[in-house]
Amino acid sequence: MLRELKSLISFSNCTIFVVQRDLVNAVMSYRPDVDQVHVATVVVDSKQCKSVSESESIGAPCFSKMEEVRFGLKNQTHLVQTVSFKEEEILFIIQCESRIIKRQNKHVGFHLADEQVLKIFSSYLAMQIEKIKTKQEVNKKEQVVIDTLQLTSEVCTQRSLQGLFRKICEFVPRYFGFEAVGALVYNMESKWLWPTSMTNTSADVQLASCFLTPRPKSLRTRRRWATR
Repeated sequence: MLRELKSLISFSNCTIFVVQRDLVNAVMSYRPDVDQVHVATVVVDSKQCKSVSESESIGAPCFSKMEEVRFGLKNQTHLVQTVSFKEEEILFIIQCESRIIKRQNKHVGFHLADEQVLKIFSSYLAMQIEKIKTKQEVNKKEQVVIDTLQLTSEVCTQRSLQGLFRKICEFVPRYFGFEAVGALVYNMESKWLWPTSMTNTSADVQLASCFLTPRPKSLRTRRRWATR
């Protein structure tokens, strides 16, 4: 991405401030033909972000709050534009630093055409990211439907308690994101109720209820509608 931008706008350095952490690897994958890109951690508007640049001298943000550059910024030294998702959530910020005339120690600045090019470039990136996110959401929903059909088919087609318990142990924890699954089994003769591992169950017992051991919240899969 930096390489494409460098061919469109004349600047001395370009730094990308990644607001969303999950986009760091995506931004770095568009690196130019250099040995490496340089990544640093910066704090912008009390929020920790990652700054990515092809230069070792990663530029410091020329703004203190994100709202200052939400609709872009252009002055003698910097040209800034945000890339947002659905015009609300800022994903990352592109900051270009103008070239310096060494004899005069003065920044060249940017033209109106540079500003327009950066806006078009940012809009194109926003559309591509929205397209990727939309596709990911569609794929996620399709996978939920496939998992539901598989769980229903595997459980409902069993003809024995052993097979039923085995399929419950295999598919239910994975579907709901639980660590383990067990059952309370009721013995018709002894009138006793006890937990079982669902592996060795005789024909004279009856499934009373299932109990699930949840994973920690950080590992649990969210399937809100599945429990409705």
